[in-house]
Amino acid sequence: MVFGLLLIPISAVFRCASGWPRRTMTCIAAGLAARGLGSVALQLYARGASDPRPLVNLGFGMFLWFPVGSLVSEFVANVLVRQASPIQTKEPFGVPTRAGNAI
Repeated sequence: MVFGLLLIPISAVFRCASGWPRRTMTCIAAGLAARGLGSVALQLYARGASDPRPLVNLGFGMFLWFPVGSLVSEFVANVLVRQASPIQTKEPFGVPTRAGNAI
């Protein structure tokens, strides 16, 4: 489930323009990955503990906000995609067009 929910922010990294939007989305995706994988690690570590309740509660608390963060990251990604630097457009097939004549 963790890897499935990580698909949204990780794929959004590649939709963002290079520079600060991509670095920001990378940090968001890395933070979500740390939270999700950390919660799984705590749940697994709690199996061998003498009193697993605190570890289970902490792992569940970490995982509780993971799907919400994944959903919010989608909206943040849409904002970051719109922050793209201006792209230099090339004329179609390398042929310049006359002013006012769009192809």
